Amino acid sequence: MKQTVYLDVLICLNLFINYFILLACAKFTKIPIRRRRLALGAAVGAASSFIILLPPLPVVPNFLIKLMIAFFVVLATFGLHNLKAFFKNTAIFLLISLCFGGAMIALWFLLKPSGMVINNGAVYFNISPLLLALSTLVCYALLRVFTRLLQARLPQKTVSRVKIVNGGHTCELFGKLDTGSSLIEPFSQSPVIVADFQAVQPVVPEEIKAYYAAPGATSFMQKSTAYPKIRLVPFASVGGEGILPAFKPKQVFIDDHLCVKEIYIALCPGERLSGECRAVINTECIDG
Repeated sequence: MKQTVYLDVLICLNLFINYFILLACAKFTKIPIRRRRLALGAAVGAASSFIILLPPLPVVPNFLIKLMIAFFVVLATFGLHNLKAFFKNTAIFLLISLCFGGAMIALWFLLKPSGMVINNGAVYFNISPLLLALSTLVCYALLRVFTRLLQARLPQKTVSRVKIVNGGHTCELFGKLDTGSSLIEPFSQSPVIVADFQAVQPVVPEEIKAYYAAPGATSFMQKSTAYPKIRLVPFASVGGEGILPAFKPKQVFIDDHLCVKEIYIALCPGERLSGECRAVINTECIDG
């Protein structure tokens, strides 16, 4: 018996499912990602669902096609900043897709489906929008519980590599992820990374270099009026309190992932941040 496949249902079904798969990937990897990038990746995944209309493919060509589709979906969603991170994200996407698809099929079989088509690794359900939404949300919730349990068993990372791009220059340094750091730029409420001045000097704007060298200034506030691009970030620590000059760079990467949030770099003079880690990272910089 032939099964009718409605293209609008096919697209909507896969768009909805792919969106939540990619959302689960972003949560698992803790990569900050904009909703429109998630929607773009989901759209690429939904477009690939037309593979269901082809005759059944041999195992190897089918696998290669699915792998290429995964590459395009991950590229559209997370971009390509580093090959290692790209392949890692692709592997996680494939694993979560496998778990998510298996859960969806299991739930649908429990509900005694009719009008289900599985071909070339693509799935079609002649399903009502309400049941689709409920099934997907249940699977997503189960997947989130699974990923949280998995992350709880993994060792927590405390050191990350930070790459700062500004004014045509780039610098890289290691930073310590500090859950106790809640430092923000007071006007924009943007999270702040505190970095050693010498470690990030190549990307420091000339205004801040002049700010440090300004002769005769008796306070931060006096100097800041001469350099309006500088933001002053108040801080308090065990050793005391004070104000740090900060600037907003063009781009910030943490462990090869582009931070989509607006982030400020506050500069710590002297050798207060010595050793391997030359920066302190507010975890708000990476939390999606």
